[in-house]
Amino acid sequence: MIIVLLAAGQGKRLKKSLPKSFSYKTKSLVPVNNVPAIKRLVNQFLKINQNDILLVLGHEHESILEIFNSQKQRFVLNKNYEKDSNLKSLFLAFKSILNDQVFDINKGVLVIETDSVFSNESLEKYIKYIDGLLSLEQKNNKICWTTKGLANIKDTGGFIDPQKNLINLDFGEINDVYIKNKPNNKKTLKMFGMTWFDKSSMINWYNNCRGLLDGKNSYDTTGYFHEIIFKNLNKYSMYYYDLGPKALSFNNFLEYSRCLDFN
Repeated sequence: MIIVLLAAGQGKRLKKSLPKSFSYKTKSLVPVNNVPAIKRLVNQFLKINQNDILLVLGHEHESILEIFNSQKQRFVLNKNYEKDSNLKSLFLAFKSILNDQVFDINKGVLVIETDSVFSNESLEKYIKYIDGLLSLEQKNNKICWTTKGLANIKDTGGFIDPQKNLINLDFGEINDVYIKNKPNNKKTLKMFGMTWFDKSSMINWYNNCRGLLDGKNSYDTTGYFHEIIFKNLNKYSMYYYDLGPKALSFNNFLEYSRCLDFN
């Protein structure tokens, strides 16, 4: 499986909320358990022998590469990171994967936002679930989202509604996935920043995104990679896996403080 880490952004919301005494370069370098967030993620995947890792860098990319020392990491550079939420970043990653033909894409691509924090145990269980989805040969264009437990009524952003009348909320097929100001119902799950594409869904997404970007200039504002999926929901077979409330991410200091002693 190919691991794509989205690490091009500056983390402006986080920077604004941090104490003035906090030494800050860019979001991916913020420490979690005394290890830069992006390096912690790379180490987690290397530990379970997921070695095909591609970094998408932008802001402070040279500083990020320095933390890996002699450990060479493949990366692509998003020069338009200031006007991109992550759509162009993912496009550049998929373009590199498809054109360079260095990676084996038969097990798909796992896309992760680098402010994601989760346990090794949760990661291993998720990878096993993906292996099960790969065996479902009767369905193509598979996407597997992750969630972090039931959504709070005050939550905003990405949400996932499991199939109706589902008893087990830990994993399964999806009834709806969307970005809104509040969840739909009591069984709605909060979206987490880790999404798997199988080979066919990756190629489908890439071709749709290429069509969108063909009409833009190189430095036009772009959005989130989710937009491509939401506009073509009927083309995908969608699943989810719930990592539970211990899956964390940080867009501000309060959220970051919950990650400091993560085990």
